[in-house]
Amino acid sequence: KGSVASSNIVSPPRAAGKLAIDGEASRIFLKAQQCENDGDFKFAQQFYEQVIEVEPDFIYAWSNLGNVLTAEGNLRDALLCYKKALSLGPPRQTSAIILLNKASIEVSQGENAAALRDMEIAESYIGPESSILTNKAVAFSNLGRWQEACSIFEKVISTADRN
Repeated sequence: KGSVASSNIVSPPRAAGKLAIDGEASRIFLKAQQCENDGDFKFAQQFYEQVIEVEPDFIYAWSNLGNVLTAEGNLRDALLCYKKALSLGPPRQTSAIILLNKASIEVSQGENAAALRDMEIAESYIGPESSILTNKAVAFSNLGRWQEACSIFEKVISTADRN
């Protein structure tokens, strides 16, 4: 049996996903979060997949499953989960976080142009936060665009110095 991430991602995008769930799915989701917080990623993955089976439009089950898969080193399926979560139309703040997670994987896989596109969108949603800027600078440096990378790193450092 393939993973939920691999099998359910092919479904067409929905107009709007769920931001909250209740009942047994909610209890399982809380168990998954606890396992994730405890570093028990295999059980967290299983619980998130159970939630997705009964609540396939629950945005946070998909994004959290992506986080767990990333921690386990399964970056291909993590990207699928992040894409699925984004296809469900999360709010801008949530989208920005998911896009940043997705972009971090893309940078690690050498997909710097895709990562820069995702980070531009995330930045348009929540502004030039240091995590976005740092990842943008890394992507630019990976592309050999040194001046852009240095300019962004300087901005991050000067912002950090003020804080």
